[in-house]
Amino acid sequence: MATETENTEDAYYTASMSLNWHFDGKESKDAYVINDIENTRTVYFDMFLADSGEIIYSSPYIPVGAELEGVTLDTELESGTYETILVYHLVDDDKNELSTLSVALTIHVQ
Repeated sequence: MATETENTEDAYYTASMSLNWHFDGKESKDAYVINDIENTRTVYFDMFLADSGEIIYSSPYIPVGAELEGVTLDTELESGTYETILVYHLVDDDKNELSTLSVALTIHVQ
């Protein structure tokens, strides 16, 4: 039987990602996220505009040890700088959510 401590440790996550994402229209070639080999769970993330809460990107699942390079936004944004929130979702083997982790990120759209 798993204890609360075991569940918390199992859902621990280290986010490794580039910190400056620049988009040419909807596409960024300098955006990347790595699901570190030390992690124990597959993740995916949603990106929200901080001011409106609008979701502008949903990633595919990123298995442990894998890297997501390049991001194409689901929503086209006007040129400018945007404050966003990335919400990482840690999932079990059946893709059921175990926990989340939120990270603030500024993106730049040309």
